[in-house]
Amino acid sequence: MQLVLTCTYYDKFNSHINLHDAKTGLSLIRINLDNKFHKNLNGTIVKGPRVNIYDINEFSPSKRHFSYMKCYSLPYLIFDNSIDCVESLIKTL
Repeated sequence: MQLVLTCTYYDKFNSHINLHDAKTGLSLIRINLDNKFHKNLNGTIVKGPRVNIYDINEFSPSKRHFSYMKCYSLPYLIFDNSIDCVESLIKTL
């Protein structure tokens, strides 16, 4: 496994920090700093700044759910509504 840390997309309102395996392309951890959402297998919807973590139990094609990541809200106060990719990564670590 070769881990790569990238800012997969970045502009003023949309930034994603992604730790993924270079060989398979599978994301292990993804920090989303945007106003979009992710729907987990159990039906919960996580909006705004969030972290997706690899969880094979989330993958369920029979339930028409093809994501392999479980999503959690990021603590609101850590980011202070910041969308700066580098600043947010430093605060997270």
